[in-house]
Amino acid sequence: MRAKILMLSDSLNTKALLRTPQQALNDIAVAFGHSFIIKDVQVDGPGDLSLGAEEAQAILAAVSETALKKVFDAHIRITTLDLPGGLKDFTLLRIPDFPTLAFVSPLKPGLDFAKRAAQTALKAAGHEEAMIWAVAPDDGVSIWEEAVSKAASPYALSMPEALPLAAAVSKPLQFPQRRHVFLADLASAKLMLGLYRGLSGAGLAHITYMDASRRVHLAGGVPGYPPRLFDALYATAALLDESLELKKEAGCLKASLGNILASGWRARDMDIQGNAANDDKIAALLGEQIDLAGSLMQRFPG
Repeated sequence: MRAKILMLSDSLNTKALLRTPQQALNDIAVAFGHSFIIKDVQVDGPGDLSLGAEEAQAILAAVSETALKKVFDAHIRITTLDLPGGLKDFTLLRIPDFPTLAFVSPLKPGLDFAKRAAQTALKAAGHEEAMIWAVAPDDGVSIWEEAVSKAASPYALSMPEALPLAAAVSKPLQFPQRRHVFLADLASAKLMLGLYRGLSGAGLAHITYMDASRRVHLAGGVPGYPPRLFDALYATAALLDESLELKKEAGCLKASLGNILASGWRARDMDIQGNAANDDKIAALLGEQIDLAGSLMQRFPG
């Protein structure tokens, strides 16, 4: 596959944060026989994104959400929080599994955008066999109920239950072994993300911003927690999966990241116990894992 990938940063620090994801994409391209043309753009104004985004098949960003909104008119925000197996010892919860959470939020008012968000949430829940919930806004549940009824197929296997925020917060704790998709306004989503990121101890987060035709994958996404290297790498896996539709390659990258974390390696920006390594060391370890996993996946496609 030939693909053009745009990388957006808004400072020297965020540009440096994207260096390892860029190397990982190059390693994936070599392991699976692809050709990725990667372009770096520093966001300074509305014209920057328009120069490259129209011809880019995928966009990875390490910018502030405020800066991104100036150059990308997103309709929907999907924030994912996960705690990989190699980090589960750091959770504050005394449960065997930490739930994976995804929050789908419309970024514009009105029923049409609520319906698009509901369609996205239903699709994500079906794809991941996840439990799905609708967090009722302060002014009631009517817009979610109407949006879901318009978005859902009459043959849908599950429909989100509309819950007040106080009730929705506890659902992942009741079913920690399941994945959970929440249809929620941005304020409710950020509150729950902040809570569960704190409880996770070391959770990894990334955001997907969507308009009618494009996606921007953004590292981080939890208020109070700046994006870190492994946040950016998991956003890179989402880019491979969702924007380029390279499922096997995304699986290879996630498996490689999981192996590194399970072996005790930690990026220096992770404030947890382990073998701290600089970005170059993490990139080298990741390259070795991608080469090994890629060879196995090519040899045994099933």
